[in-house]
Amino acid sequence: MNKKEIKIDDSITLIIKQEEDTTIIEIKGYIDYTNYLDFQRQINPYIKNNAKIVFICKELNFISSSGIASFVQFSKKMEEKNGKVIFVSFQKKIVEVLNAIKLDKTLLIIEDMNKLKEILKK
Repeated sequence: MNKKEIKIDDSITLIIKQEEDTTIIEIKGYIDYTNYLDFQRQINPYIKNNAKIVFICKELNFISSSGIASFVQFSKKMEEKNGKVIFVSFQKKIVEVLNAIKLDKTLLIIEDMNKLKEILKK
């Protein structure tokens, strides 16, 4: 398994692991209007045909509308390429916001790593 750590100023750290057709990206920090473009630039190379991207979000402390828009954009791009984006372990306050704006119907959000294993087998 290939693993690398990317820091985007002091706001966000991405720990990226590659396993066959699945990229696992652990997000630590926050995504807002000051760093979302850098965040997108780091993620875009992983958007590939028939691939899966898993965002582990348990240490994502805050996300603004710019960050949410990035998540939606990644999901749409991956759908176009017959891929999948999966979001795991959001903090409760972020889940509440995503539910309020009905993105729980658009994004594939799961609560824990056990459910992730089931989904990745499909």
